[in-house]
Amino acid sequence: MAEIKVRRAEIGDAWLAAGFAAQVYSASAEQMAEEFAVGLRRCDRAIFIAECDRDAAGFAEFAIRNDYVNGCDFSPTAFLEGIFVDEKYRKLGVARALVNEGEKWAKSQNCAELASDRELDNELSEKFHLGCGFEETERTVSYRKLLVPQGVRRADEGFWEKLDRLVAEHEIVIDRPKGSAHPRYPSLIYPLDYGYLEGTSSMDGDGIDVWLGSLGDKRLDAIVVTIDLFKKDSEIKLLLGCTAEEKQTILAMLNERMMSAILIERA
Repeated sequence: MAEIKVRRAEIGDAWLAAGFAAQVYSASAEQMAEEFAVGLRRCDRAIFIAECDRDAAGFAEFAIRNDYVNGCDFSPTAFLEGIFVDEKYRKLGVARALVNEGEKWAKSQNCAELASDRELDNELSEKFHLGCGFEETERTVSYRKLLVPQGVRRADEGFWEKLDRLVAEHEIVIDRPKGSAHPRYPSLIYPLDYGYLEGTSSMDGDGIDVWLGSLGDKRLDAIVVTIDLFKKDSEIKLLLGCTAEEKQTILAMLNERMMSAILIERA
C-alpha cells in the first residue's frame, strides 16, 4: 500500500508545482513558475503537493473567489483551480487526498462551499469530481469573440506582472503609519499607511513607495505617477488593497504644492 502525504507548497516548490500545472493549464512551466512565485505568497490561494512513497505525485491549486460562482449559494467560495496526478500514481487515492487538504484549507478561510468545473466532454474529470463528493449544479456553454489577433497579449500585462513580482519578493516597510505627520510638513497627515519596498530603488534613491489600503489583501491594482518640481524628480507609488475612495484620497494629497500626480488603474 503506497504511503500518500500531502503538504502545503512553499516558495521553493514553485517549479515543481509548475511542472504539474503545465499538464493541465494552457501555459508553459516557465510561465506557471513565475505565476506561482507570486501566488504562493498570497493568502487567498493555496497549492498542495502530493507525495507517494516520498516521490512527487501531483498537485492541486485552490483559490478564494469573491465574485459569483455558478451553482453556489455563498460568498466567498473556495475554488479548485486545477489538479493533476502523475499517471503512474493514479487510482491510489492521491487526487482524493489533495482535495481533502483543499477542503480543510477552505474551511479555515470560512468558506462553506468548494466549487470546480470541467469541460463538458471530459469524462475522466466527471468521474473524478463525482468520486470526490462534488455534485453537478449546472451545465453551460461559453462563447467569445476575439477582438485582437490570436496570441497577442494586452500591452500592459507584463508591466503589472513584474510589479506583482517586486511586491511578492520584497518586504513592505511602513515607516509613516496612518495618522502620522509628514517629516517636512507637520500639518500634512498621512491618511493611510505609507512605506516602501525594502531592497528596491526609486528615482530618489530610496525604496519604491507603497500605500497600504484598508482592504487587507495587499492586491496591487493601481499606481500613482508623480512629478515633483521641488525635488525635480518623478516617481511611481504602488497602491495595495486600496478602496476607490482611498485612491482618490491619495491622489488629492499628492496634487498639492509643487507636486502633481495621476492615477493609473489596472485593467
